[in-house]
Amino acid sequence: MTNSNLSSGVRAVIFDISGTVLDYGSRGPVVAFVELFARHGIAISE
Repeated sequence: MTNSNLSSGVRAVIFDISGTVLDYGSRGPVVAFVELFARHGIAISE
């Protein structure tokens, strides 16, 4: 992996089985993922 790959583009997509991807308005799992990554110093967006 080069440095240019680290700073641009999508690096990961998380799909879960609780319907976050398909169920509009279900933010609970998304908030949990944002918090989990933040605790490890990684900023992610919804």
